[in-house]
Amino acid sequence: MGAYINYRLAEPSQAQKANDWLEDQSETSELKPLEFGQPIHFWDEVDIRIEETKDTGVPDFHEVGEGQLKVSCLQVGEEGAHIKSLWVSLFEKLHAHEQFDVEVLSDSCGLNNHYFTPEQLASITDDGNALTGGAVEEFQRILSEAN
Repeated sequence: MGAYINYRLAEPSQAQKANDWLEDQSETSELKPLEFGQPIHFWDEVDIRIEETKDTGVPDFHEVGEGQLKVSCLQVGEEGAHIKSLWVSLFEKLHAHEQFDVEVLSDSCGLNNHYFTPEQLASITDDGNALTGGAVEEFQRILSEAN
């Protein structure tokens, strides 16, 4: 369990291309050596095949083009703040990228003021424009009240 930000590509077939692009970003390189520095990643066909070959447990399936970040594991402190700033920067770059249309699920339990500042939430969600799901209006209200 925990609190996550769930996101996806509007066009799932771009998952591998988006992952390749993300691998080239300096933020991804900074995240990898950190204990809880989970890079942004979109599930692709390779991930599905890996899960299908596991002999134990229930496969941890996402659909191709989906991803999630576990924010509840970040401790309060410098490293957690640094990880969040790197995630925010990557989301900003993804939203600005002409080829990738990233959607953030508005009902993601990690998408709140407990884990992120209003400014960070605005960046992650592209000022609410990237939101999708059942809680879009509620989340946009929260964003507008914070500004």
